[in-house]
Amino acid sequence: MLTSATRETLAGVESVIVDEVHAVAGTKRGAHLALSLERLDLLLPKPAQRIGLSATVRPREEVGRFLVGGAPIRIVAPPATKTWISRCGCRSRT
Repeated sequence: MLTSATRETLAGVESVIVDEVHAVAGTKRGAHLALSLERLDLLLPKPAQRIGLSATVRPREEVGRFLVGGAPIRIVAPPATKTWISRCGCRSRT
């Protein structure tokens, strides 16, 4: 859409959410995504806020830099404990 006549429909974009960002970082698809996000920003009065989601991304800072390019970054990663309930009904945490 960014290279066609319909690109004007994107002029009101304020945020872009990339789910499972770790799956594309460091791939050809990721390079295409990064270029597309930069092209989108050129169409907008101010750059879109980029939000990347991933439960398994490591290292967070590196993937965050991939997503935002040279823009300021804030990583939100609340601590979480995994809890399993075994067949006996007992809980265990890791």
